[in-house]
Amino acid sequence: MRVYASSGWPSAASHAKSTLPARPQRSSPSGSSVVTHDAVLRESGRTRREGLDHDFSRIPTYAATSLGAQHESTVGRPVDRAELPLEDQLDPDVDLAQVPAPQPAPAPAPAPAAGAAAGSGSCCRWASFEKSDDSYHDTSTDTRKNVKFTFAVNYVEAASDPARCVMVNWIQGTAKNKDGTFRKVKMFDQTVDYNFPTMRIDSLDKDPVYWSTTSARWNYKSEGTGFYATDSPGPTVWQDGIDYDLKFKMCLHCIDDVSTTSDASGSGVKNPLKCVDWAFKAKYDAATGTFTH
Repeated sequence: MRVYASSGWPSAASHAKSTLPARPQRSSPSGSSVVTHDAVLRESGRTRREGLDHDFSRIPTYAATSLGAQHESTVGRPVDRAELPLEDQLDPDVDLAQVPAPQPAPAPAPAPAAGAAAGSGSCCRWASFEKSDDSYHDTSTDTRKNVKFTFAVNYVEAASDPARCVMVNWIQGTAKNKDGTFRKVKMFDQTVDYNFPTMRIDSLDKDPVYWSTTSARWNYKSEGTGFYATDSPGPTVWQDGIDYDLKFKMCLHCIDDVSTTSDASGSGVKNPLKCVDWAFKAKYDAATGTFTH
């Protein structure tokens, strides 16, 4: 999650202008940092329009979560963006809420587990869905998590098409400046406070699919027998007192269960097959060059 202080972009930032490529939305150029956030819900096969509530109880080990979103239109102020095109540089005047993580050295993805079965009736015939590298990497001026989300399909089944499986990320929490003001982020085509009291979809535009672009919805990378996407929350440049306290839930779906348009509460998203919880919490003390997690 990348963020802007309300006072504007710090002078230390030096990133080039980003543009939307025709290909995958979030694969990263070498050295760019990632930031992102999305997760999912369901209630008896449909979303609850009243109260913006979604029931995660049908997903093993995941509790039901109330959904809501706070939007605020802001003019003339630097903001974060929820999603960044996969292959491009950064605009020095725009911080980013979601950027592809620097690519690690290739490593084999987990093989489909023996006997793993896809969700009954789902078009996504998945065998496994896991996260990796969910740990902080600190220096005296920066902290990152380069989280990787990998799924594998059940190749035993003739209908196992990885392009039928998509991810959706959810976010809850805050990002604040030292003076207690909320940082800004662009989500669902609006500039809002980085202040989400309840779980909501994390996406720059109204397509909730993680790493979707205007030219393609499915843009994941292959590795071994798996397919993956990455996320790396945090501001482009840490300033003293910046404080992130965010929870995420990345969920795997059949692409047919994720509408091409949705609202922040997830009205176009249903039937998660599995969700993975993760978090990003960091507060920066510039005087000591340390982060509290």
